[in-house]
Amino acid sequence: MAELDKVQLNIIKVLTKNKLPKLPIFITNIISILYFFIVIKDIFKYNYLIARYQYKKKIHQFKKDTQLIYLEYENVHYEYSELLMSNKSISFIYYKSYRQIYDKSYPYFINNFLNNQIKILHIGTIELFFQSNFQILIKKCRANGIFVIASYHSFFYFEESIEALKYCDLILCFSKLHKQQLINAGLSNVVINYLPSCFVNNNIDSKETLKLKYGIPLNKITISMVGYIVKGKGYDFFLESVQKLSKSYKDQIFINIAGQIKDYTSEYIEDLLIQSGVEYRFTAYQQKMEGKLYSENIALSDVLMIPYTRDSINTSGPLMDAASYNIPIIGTDNGDIGYTIKRWNIGVTFKHNDVNDLCLKIAEYIDNKDYYKFTFDKFKYDHSPEVFALRHQRLYNDILNNKFNLKNYLQEDEN
Repeated sequence: MAELDKVQLNIIKVLTKNKLPKLPIFITNIISILYFFIVIKDIFKYNYLIARYQYKKKIHQFKKDTQLIYLEYENVHYEYSELLMSNKSISFIYYKSYRQIYDKSYPYFINNFLNNQIKILHIGTIELFFQSNFQILIKKCRANGIFVIASYHSFFYFEESIEALKYCDLILCFSKLHKQQLINAGLSNVVINYLPSCFVNNNIDSKETLKLKYGIPLNKITISMVGYIVKGKGYDFFLESVQKLSKSYKDQIFINIAGQIKDYTSEYIEDLLIQSGVEYRFTAYQQKMEGKLYSENIALSDVLMIPYTRDSINTSGPLMDAASYNIPIIGTDNGDIGYTIKRWNIGVTFKHNDVNDLCLKIAEYIDNKDYYKFTFDKFKYDHSPEVFALRHQRLYNDILNNKFNLKNYLQEDEN
């Protein structure tokens, strides 16, 4: 029987564990019918025939002679998956819309999902996919000679993800630091493809024009935090460090914070900004900030602040996008953020979770902003969407043409 949700389980517990008082026959009949519906409906709901009907309602048009499927969680990493659509043999399956059918109706769905034509299954969001019937899918792939690739984005579900990754033929990660963490966990089939900047818009206005548009003084250094406003990204930590600056430094900077509000309240961030004693612009959105609005908030910045306080080695999308606009980064020296800033010389770092050191680095940046020699060209090439897509395409073609040699890719990673 399909797994019942918590509400159903609680109702069943009440009905089965508690003795019901003597009730009129019509009430007893109603309870019996409800009980039958709660328990049995899942059997019928995920019955083969109904599963087939549900699947047909969500018809996915595979390209003719499809040899490659890219399985992605809807809208989570869409900016990356979109880059791969240039490959003519690729078909996209979005996991969210298929999850219920896949979880509950394995026999029908798997047999229609994978066929003898498919040569590659690329799982774009492994950290979400381990929650499903992953091993069943992998066994089906192995039985049909299907090559399984997994992209690994984050380390939030590290242990569970590692278990899932052990079943894959190849793992793609986004930096050398990510790769080393996976190797330390016992995985050797790991290849790097640097995370690309996907929001660069060459048609946006100049920095000066954008500052005027948003009412930001031209004579001040604009320090921005852009993206999800969540705990762990160090909004309160950053504003605490600003509060420690002397007035002469505070008078030289302008803080721009824009993004979707999640863990914090707008009032809380607003109070911290007022207490900081620095002129600011704060815009909290209820929806994800995308497209031109996002790009403009990056492009108007003189510095992008990445003060993450969480003990995570994950990278940052706004960091990638800011560096692609030649905007310096001030970021924690922890994890992939610190590694990236130092490796490509795109900004300065401070000691992780050290408020005083961040305060010191902000002051040093203000004093020395005209003397820093940051180098963005190599970073922009290595993290360009074109290079990202071409490396995937070459990898796919090597596998499809039986020319894939892991040693060649590992050797390239060392260069």
